[in-house]
Amino acid sequence: MSKFSEMTALVVDDSLTARKFSVDALKSIGFVEILQANDGKIALDLAQANDLAIVLCDHNMPGLTGAQLLERFKTDPELQWVPFIAVSAETREDIIRRIIASGADGFLRKPFSAKKIREMINSVLEQRDNPVNSDLMAAHYLIQAGQYSAALCMLYKIHGIGSRLAPWWYYVGECLRGKCDFDNAIKSYERAVQLFPNYYKALMALVRIYETNRDKNFEYERAYFKYLERSVEVNPHNVKGRLNLFRSWNERGDREKAKKVLLGTLPIVRDDQIPDDLIALARALIKFEKEEEEEAEDTLIDQEQKRKRESFSLITKAKLLLEDGAKVHAKDTHYLNQMTMIYHEIGETKKALNFCDRNLEKAPDDPNLLFNKAALLKEFGKYAEAWNVIQLAYELAPNDQNIREAYVFLEDKKNRLIKGPGPIHQKHT
Repeated sequence: MSKFSEMTALVVDDSLTARKFSVDALKSIGFVEILQANDGKIALDLAQANDLAIVLCDHNMPGLTGAQLLERFKTDPELQWVPFIAVSAETREDIIRRIIASGADGFLRKPFSAKKIREMINSVLEQRDNPVNSDLMAAHYLIQAGQYSAALCMLYKIHGIGSRLAPWWYYVGECLRGKCDFDNAIKSYERAVQLFPNYYKALMALVRIYETNRDKNFEYERAYFKYLERSVEVNPHNVKGRLNLFRSWNERGDREKAKKVLLGTLPIVRDDQIPDDLIALARALIKFEKEEEEEAEDTLIDQEQKRKRESFSLITKAKLLLEDGAKVHAKDTHYLNQMTMIYHEIGETKKALNFCDRNLEKAPDDPNLLFNKAALLKEFGKYAEAWNVIQLAYELAPNDQNIREAYVFLEDKKNRLIKGPGPIHQKHT
């Protein structure tokens, strides 16, 4: 097994072709976990949310450039330890020297071979292997293994230097949380955030601890919202975090703030086009809209107000979001199946059936898709067609309880239709 198989790499390049080349090169030398970003902003969010062993970053990118991303890494107390290799097709020696002088741990000229990338990564990892970083990483792996006491011993060994570093306090907090010493864990995480206010992992650790008791303690609830909002500011592309903030404000009854967070998430999801985020946001928009409709049931709304509400409704936004996503993820059967379910839930059965048929073109032998289609046809009263579809599903998955129940129901319907209503008895006078 390659020594790289347990490491996580991040490839940053605005060119899809260049990213694929770098990913293939990393895979060929043993990397398994490889994250990708098409711009520096997304790369920074990924870096703050993951434990990286190496970064390969294109130097010339629109938006947050490779040089600017490198500067962010160098000023982040945790990311400064991550080896950063600049990648470029640049041939001028003075520019290459400038790139390395700006703090890059290495430089690779495009295109490069698997051998070259292996040599570069080995060289960079050896250079960055300092005692403090090694002990922090060792503590990290002990924490992952649940060996909190051993990790604490490792951390206290470097207390003198370590206590000046935000990651040291974060790992101490992780150990204390693992040992259920939550009060001292909070102090450690908060010290990490004091040293580096944008420390995303420490912020999220505080969110998780305060969340568990926020219903019982007003101070905990206030701290929970404080750190959750801060984590969203630091990592705005984390859609799960944004939706968590939306749900929290909504549960608290502050619907204006909840709606503001929800609408602020729309452009981020549209830009990133991550399938699970598209589905999660669409469901949140629909749920919020339905709740608003329920609240407005007892309120008199004139026709003009009703028309405006419908044209700007969150359900309309959700549908536009999903349909834009369907253009990008036209081959993603999971995404299309989720769209089928959502359209069915909002009562647009015809569109749901359309997406179900599109999905079945790609996976005609999927019993779950066949079951969904039979259920939709049944709603239209097309029992004969539904029976034909459920038969196929039953042949593929005879032990599935839902499919079996639908099979029995539709078989009964079919038999009743064949037999008809029975003879008509005329009354003789």
